[in-house]
Amino acid sequence: MTTKISWNDTNRLPFDTFLWKGIDGTEITAHFVTTTDQDSDSYTYNGDTRPYAVKGVWDNYKNKDLNRDLLISYGYGDGGGGPNRDMIETLKHLNKIPGIPQVQFESATEYFRRLRENVERNEMEGNLPVWDGELYLEFHRGTYTSQAYNKKMNRKMEFYLRNTEIRSVLAKEWGGIAYDRERLQKAWKIVLCQQFHDILPGSSIREVYEDSHVEYEKACQLLAEIENEISQALYVEKPGVYTVWNNSNWKRSSVVMISETSDGDRFRDENGQLLGSYTRMGYHRFWLRTWLRFLL
Repeated sequence: MTTKISWNDTNRLPFDTFLWKGIDGTEITAHFVTTTDQDSDSYTYNGDTRPYAVKGVWDNYKNKDLNRDLLISYGYGDGGGGPNRDMIETLKHLNKIPGIPQVQFESATEYFRRLRENVERNEMEGNLPVWDGELYLEFHRGTYTSQAYNKKMNRKMEFYLRNTEIRSVLAKEWGGIAYDRERLQKAWKIVLCQQFHDILPGSSIREVYEDSHVEYEKACQLLAEIENEISQALYVEKPGVYTVWNNSNWKRSSVVMISETSDGDRFRDENGQLLGSYTRMGYHRFWLRTWLRFLL
């Protein structure tokens, strides 16, 4: 459930209730609360309960043919406070006004259980729309931050997780080492939690960032443990043998630097072909293309 996707300034989504399909083919029920401000057509979680707002929830809703039971988000939600006495008293009298949708008090849990039943019925009848792909929020393009460490660690961990995932799959295929789903999932959840929209941009309180530094360390430790276990299937522990890994999904040329070599060393790939190289500042540098193992 969200309101924010309606804040897109160019591409507004055509549905308010639908199935969101992920890249792995799984689906989850999605619902946009259609409460609006008096002077805006964007949905909000800081709604009112006056007649214009309640009627607007129904008028704005795009899937009237599938569902006629909607949720009103009212109160001062951003910053706390919740609904005030006037809002609650207004709701008590709305059902006496002709032309206004009937309202009742209940928990969000009760509402979404009922919505799910409705969604399942429409899904069986083939009427429920499906959004296949990313739910992109245009309004939040780019994220500046006052917490540079978190921004840096977020990107570093995204690379680290991806590379560990790939190497874990290869280790399973080449060396029969079990794919460590549990630890990888724990690491992913830690990183995704730190992507919360008040943590990553630096708008949370100090204690949050004290906690996030610890959490990033936990994620790094989990991935380091996995890397240590799968390395035996991927790398040759032998003097004079080096393994070069291309972590891109395309052919690539790069400079590889190896320290602690003498000027007279020559490098050959796994087919015995001599690799052009030169020595500079204590490092032996040479060009490689794509994935290969080479011998000194």
